Amino acid sequence: MDSGIFATVEHRKLMELKNCGAVCPTELEDKAQLTFIDVKDKIKEVRKESNNKKHFLIRLVQPTMPVEREVDLMFETRQELIDHLVMVDVPTELCPINQEQKEHLIFLDRAARYAAEGQKILDMFKRHHDVIVDSDRSLIVEWLLQNSQKIRLSLAA
Repeated sequence: MDSGIFATVEHRKLMELKNCGAVCPTELEDKAQLTFIDVKDKIKEVRKESNNKKHFLIRLVQPTMPVEREVDLMFETRQELIDHLVMVDVPTELCPINQEQKEHLIFLDRAARYAAEGQKILDMFKRHHDVIVDSDRSLIVEWLLQNSQKIRLSLAA
């Protein structure tokens, strides 16, 4: 919050945020991490299948490291995979997942990060009647409120 426009969040909006059920950062973080592991395993599986379909002589000429190791090196963290997915249209040879899986992982990652920020805002609300936020955190509050139903459904699944 070093520069930007600051504003006081309305009490009504803070109560909506508190009661919407979308601010549960630990559960969302766990769900996002599990989804990351599932997507990474799916990438390994699909790439291994496509690698096995190559002709034997092609595999001899193009030696590569094992697929599991290659994928683990490419996407060590969830943020690396998210950054890659944001930049490309899927499916690609490097990341053979469908658009729905991509959007779900990006949504869960964003929800986990925003829920952590929302929790900080709610912690401030517990201590003070008025909470002053910058424009970025104001957008986070709006996003959480608009997507609270989808977040709750993702957590329930």
